Amino acid sequence: SVVIPALNEAENLLELIPHIRKVLDPLKIDYEILVVDERADAKTRQVLAQNQVGLICPNTNGYGKALWTGLRTARGDYIASMDADNSHPPALLAEFWQQRQSADVLIASRYVQGGGAEMSPGRFWLSKILNAFFGWGFGVKVRDLSSGYRLYSQKVIHSFDIEANYFEALQEILIKACFLKYEIKEIPFIYRPRIHGVSHARVLKFGMAYLKLFACLGKLRLKRKLKA
Repeated sequence: SVVIPALNEAENLLELIPHIRKVLDPLKIDYEILVVDERADAKTRQVLAQNQVGLICPNTNGYGKALWTGLRTARGDYIASMDADNSHPPALLAEFWQQRQSADVLIASRYVQGGGAEMSPGRFWLSKILNAFFGWGFGVKVRDLSSGYRLYSQKVIHSFDIEANYFEALQEILIKACFLKYEIKEIPFIYRPRIHGVSHARVLKFGMAYLKLFACLGKLRLKRKLKA
């Protein structure tokens, strides 16, 4: 399954979906593409219908809940998540598939050898600091906790639930997977900016959400230690 959270990304999806099919069709596997859009407009619905792509419109609010709804709805034994804005190259899906049994979670990582990111210096360092903060705080040896381009084994997704509403869901999923001793592996990729539209991420708005998540996960970690 390929799960794509979106917010009225018709122009990008029109380009992205055919590229995904070009990568997956030669693999000769059964697959589904699911777009999760809480407020899908008429243009988005038209693009998805023309391309025979499933649409999920959950009664939720925020990237995190939309992503989690898509991951939980997906039927595949392996579930990929990627952005709708063409910043995640579909070609990497083939490598995910080839390496699917090498770990429980595969991450397309900007911050391992061979990876990279085309972004402003401010955004780059903010991302690096955020990843270092969560990695240090929970002893997670993953360099790119905020990458949304991943492949999950289905068992991981159904092992726990998440609370995050926004982009901090990406950290919550990985840290909880680490708590349960799932194996995580990073694969290098180059992040490039979106082609159409503007990002829906708002740094100040989501800053408090990251701090709240850090505190909640800290309490959960302490409870697990006390039980052990």
